[in-house]
Amino acid sequence: IDDLIYFESGRGTVYCYNASTGAKIWSVDMFKKFNARRTTWGMAESLLIERDHLYCTPGGEEDNIVSLNRFTGETIWTSPGNRQPSAYCSPVLVKHNKTSLIVTMTDESVVCVDAATGAFYWQVPQFQGNKIHANTPVYADGKIFCSSENAKTNSGIVALKLSDDGKSVETLWR
Repeated sequence: IDDLIYFESGRGTVYCYNASTGAKIWSVDMFKKFNARRTTWGMAESLLIERDHLYCTPGGEEDNIVSLNRFTGETIWTSPGNRQPSAYCSPVLVKHNKTSLIVTMTDESVVCVDAATGAFYWQVPQFQGNKIHANTPVYADGKIFCSSENAKTNSGIVALKLSDDGKSVETLWR
């Protein structure tokens, strides 16, 4: 629509480029700006774009999940989330009743924040031995489905039922 493309490097920099010319529009180093924590295999997630927002998970203790202006790279909000490191998971936008939510997985949890403000709503334990949650959560009919592989108790596939306002969740099954 607006001829812009976005990329997150393995070294933790988010870039915006002009798709026609290749000219860099802006970049943000998540390690410097948001105190992102290093992960074993570098940063990796597909950035989420919704209207004027770009959402990503640097995994910093104070700036765990962030929203940037997708045209300028300026910070719209940051959320401490659950303060866990990033885990290679791409965030998903969930439009549930009248609430817009960002759901992703961090080091040991499924986590949810308000898409407009970054307000932290809930987390559910979800383990994987290498701390890799590379599968994007899926939303359908008021439920969130997440999948990770491991032999621990809180792993595998989990189905979560959102409350009417999305601000809380209950585990339906694992």
